Amino acid sequence: MADAPKRMPIGRSEIVDVRHLYPPSPDGPIGRSRDSSQLLGIAVHHDAAIMAPGDEDFDGTTLDEDLRRLDLIYRVSNDRGWGGFPYHMVASPNGRTFYTTDVSFFGAQVADRNNELVGVALMGLFTDKAPERAQLCAAGLAIVSFWHFFNRLVDVKGHREWARAWSPTECPGDTWWNWQHALFGSVRLQARIAFPDGG
Repeated sequence: MADAPKRMPIGRSEIVDVRHLYPPSPDGPIGRSRDSSQLLGIAVHHDAAIMAPGDEDFDGTTLDEDLRRLDLIYRVSNDRGWGGFPYHMVASPNGRTFYTTDVSFFGAQVADRNNELVGVALMGLFTDKAPERAQLCAAGLAIVSFWHFFNRLVDVKGHREWARAWSPTECPGDTWWNWQHALFGSVRLQARIAFPDGG
């Protein structure tokens, strides 16, 4: 089926490619072409809405729940006039890593820095609680994927750390200081799994 999610290998691992489901508008800010030599880093976000893991309709899979959440993010972004999916990757609480907007495009995730940054969003609101292990592993694979795509290591920080002084934010939540180290542990683990020979 042409509009089904696709598997994309990242070394020995894989992510879920849904870029074809969420195309950027050619005249919107998200779809501007990036000069990859300007890339400074990766911004970590939350999408600031409660998203519990699990199979809500008991159909034996959680993919439909994850896709409904991605559809909602895409609709909200288009309603705001951004013209596409704002984040390049999304990590679900069900442990999936989704590739949502091509890294060759700006995206719309850190004000005045979209030419310099790519972004991964974790589904959920992390003001009072941290993401669970499966979601941190999915986010870790997103970061490894970015490094693989650009063939270089770039810095990883929360949105609030990348934000300009005139555009402060609490994203990715006040618990970021508690779970960032677990995320970096997941990055190391995912890098070893995907590229066990260091490739």
